[in-house]
Amino acid sequence: MGTHAHTVLEDDATASSSRIVLQCRYCLRVQDGQGWQQFLAFLRQYNLSASEVFLAETYCEPCAAASRQLVTYGPIAYHDNH
Repeated sequence: MGTHAHTVLEDDATASSSRIVLQCRYCLRVQDGQGWQQFLAFLRQYNLSASEVFLAETYCEPCAAASRQLVTYGPIAYHDNH
């Protein structure tokens, strides 16, 4: 579901000023190549401003698994397991 893609990519046209970053569509965490973390923590860690980041939607593995479970078994089964 897109979690194996490169996580922080520099756009060739604007390599010095912007990055494409994968963001989970459900939990809104971003992937930095080492794992998933909160967006603001990512910005602080890499000393970036929000305007320097372009977000590409994907799903982190826990959210992808929860989504698959919801689709397969419905919301009642999902809530019973959490």
